[in-house]
Amino acid sequence: MSNRFENVGKVLKVEEDGKVTIQVKQPKTCSHCSESCAFAGKDNERVFEIYTDLLLKDGDNINVTIDDSKLKKSAFIAYLLPILIVVIVSLIMQKMGLEDIYIAITSLFTIAIYFLVIKLILKNKKLDIIVKKME
Repeated sequence: MSNRFENVGKVLKVEEDGKVTIQVKQPKTCSHCSESCAFAGKDNERVFEIYTDLLLKDGDNINVTIDDSKLKKSAFIAYLLPILIVVIVSLIMQKMGLEDIYIAITSLFTIAIYFLVIKLILKNKKLDIIVKKME
């Protein structure tokens, strides 16, 4: 069984279509953690938008969990893979003897195309965030 990242959140806004805006505070243990995660950074709270069938209302406290492996895979796709692609494209173009300006422009176009393709591929994919209302 894979590990799950779990935290307590608060419902900020509930829309009619099931879209819920939640706020999750960074656990105090995160400051000592050597792992990088979605909560890393200076702010101690994050705001997410999710879709759920739960009957929630503004101000409800909820329990939010996400599969750790899916969280890491998402971070790889969003952060590390685009950097690798840009570096590889830049190195190939540099070996071809192109000028720096063409390398820069091509790298920008490559990264834009990458994110458009990822957006199309992942359009209907869900991150498997589980939300449970706290009593």
